[in-house]
Formats: sequence, C-alpha cells, structure tokens
Amino acid sequence: MKLNESVFESYYNLAKQQIIDNHPQKALTYIQIHLNLHPSDAYAYLLKGNIYSLLKQYEESIIQYDKCNKINPSISECYNSLAYSYSKLNKYQTAIKLVTTAIELNPQFLDAYYNKGIFLMKSKTKSSFNEALKTFTKLYSLNRNMHEALLQRGICLVRLGRLEEALIEIKSYIELVPNNVQAFFELGYILSSLGKYFEAIEANNKVLNLNPGFTNAHYNKALCFIELKNYENAINEFNQVIKINRNDVLSLFKRGECYIKQKHYTHALADFDKVIKYENFNASAHYNRGICLSNFKNYKEARKSFQMAVNLNPKNDLYYHTLGNCLRKLKKHKEAIQMFSNYIKQNTKC
Repeated sequence: MKLNESVFESYYNLAKQQIIDNHPQKALTYIQIHLNLHPSDAYAYLLKGNIYSLLKQYEESIIQYDKCNKINPSISECYNSLAYSYSKLNKYQTAIKLVTTAIELNPQFLDAYYNKGIFLMKSKTKSSFNEALKTFTKLYSLNRNMHEALLQRGICLVRLGRLEEALIEIKSYIELVPNNVQAFFELGYILSSLGKYFEAIEANNKVLNLNPGFTNAHYNKALCFIELKNYENAINEFNQVIKINRNDVLSLFKRGECYIKQKHYTHALADFDKVIKYENFNASAHYNRGICLSNFKNYKEARKSFQMAVNLNPKNDLYYHTLGNCLRKLKKHKEAIQMFSNYIKQNTKC
C-alpha cells in the first residue's frame, strides 16, 4: 500500500514539476496517469484543470474543476480557479458567484479577493465598481503588502468619477511601486481630467520611458496638448501613434482636427479621407471633410460631404447651418433657406 501511495505521489509531483518547467502537455500526461491509478483524487482534478487553463482550454478546465468539486466540494482553490476559467469565457457573473464561494470557504484567501475585484470591474456598472472598491479595500486590510489592491482601488475610484480620491490612491501606490506603467498611465488620465495638463504630460512621459510602444500614452499626451492649444506637439504625438498603427482612426481624426486648427487643409483632408475609408458612417469626418473642401472653395464637393453628415446625424443643428452656407455659395438659395429653417427647428427643439 505504501508503494502505491508513493507511485501516486510521484506522478502527481512530476506533473507539478512539468508545470514549473513550462511543459503543460507533459504535465497533462503525468496527471492523467496519476488519475488512472487514483481516480478519486480531487486535488489531481484541480491540477488537471489548472493545466488546461494554462493551455487556454477553458471549457475543458471547467470540466476538470467540476469533477474536483463533486469529489470534494470544500476546496476553496477549486472555486477560485473555476471562476477564473469562466471569466476567460466572459461569464463574469458566474465567476463572481464562484469566487465568492471560495472566499466563504476561506475568508483569508487573498487571490480570491483580488480576482473577485477584477471580475466585478469587468461588469462595468456603477454598483459593480462600488463593490469592487469594497473588495480591494478588504484585501488591503488583510495584507498591507498587497500593493496591487491600492492600484485597483484607485482605478475603481477613477471609473466612479471620484478623481481627487483616486489621485491620492494612485500616488500612494507609485510611492510603493515606482515603475508601474499602468499606474502612471492612470495618473496621467486623472491629472488631465482634473485639468492639470502639464502634470499629465509628465506622467505620460514616464509611461513612455518605461514602455516606448505604449501608444495610448502618446494619444493622451496629444489630447493634453490640444487642451493647451499646442497643435504642433499634438500632431507629433498622433504621428507616433499612427507610425505604430497606421489605421488608428481616432488618431487620424484628431490629427485632422489639429491640421484644421493650423489651417493646413490639405493634410487635414487626407486624414479625413482615411477616416471615411475605415468609417464611412462617421458623420463628423464627413463634416470636417466638407470644411476642408470649403476652404479650397470647392463648394460642389463640400456640399456632398455636408449632406452626408446631415444624413448620418440629422439631429446636429450645426450641420444644417454649414450646409446652408455652402448652398448659398452655390447660389442654391431655396435649398439654403430650407437648411436654415431646419437649423432653426433643431434649435427650437433644444
């Protein structure tokens, strides 16, 4: 009997070692041998589920975790791992219920608290962010070395619009973990939202020092420069994004707006043409294209763009007014009057 138990242990431990050595397929082979010898070992099914999870075969991992639960329904690690697999399938409500069970079984289970907070944030509702905030607060009270809880708490506060509190939280985290990219990115977002654009630019510079390929930091820097009316620097930041992703529609659109501010209509037109190529339904892009064409006095083509903008977004009063002016330039006075009438109607509704 002792020999058999030794055999069971050896295959189980071999499977664990293969996971450590990053050989999940070999680990799967060893754990299956173990289960053939010992089919009622709940922890072996838990390990097998973890292996499938490493292989990103989440449906199969769920099957193994369910087998573990049937044999022994009191293993908190199994509920936590099962919750993770469901989260990878975007089934966050199921994941939240399961990880809550893990916490009920083990009230000191730090990883379960962390996962629950993350799953709640994925739900993206005000109530779920509030609940996530409570969860991360509880986690931090259990272990002050769980600095990640501070960061996630700060992010929850950002999503809840409590920016001053979020600023304190994120800064506290950065004091403890001074080189975290996400923390500086969130800090930049908070500062820009509070109108502290120069400080926000510095935070995003820190992001780029740590991760030069982080395009969102370039984009957010550009938005800060726009607020400061520094369109040249904004364009330079958008250029960095577009260099990495030439089809980044938001950056193309915003760069086009900057070119309009600089009265560089040829460059602006090229950007809005690209935006329309990818998003023909973008009313603002058609409108801005019309603005560029109007400045070239190409009112015939501008009219088409303004009309497309009106068709796509008939509730925007500015589009009617601008189309009316364009029609007036083309001496289409009756049509221009109709557009101005539509403009007045839209304003009366407001």
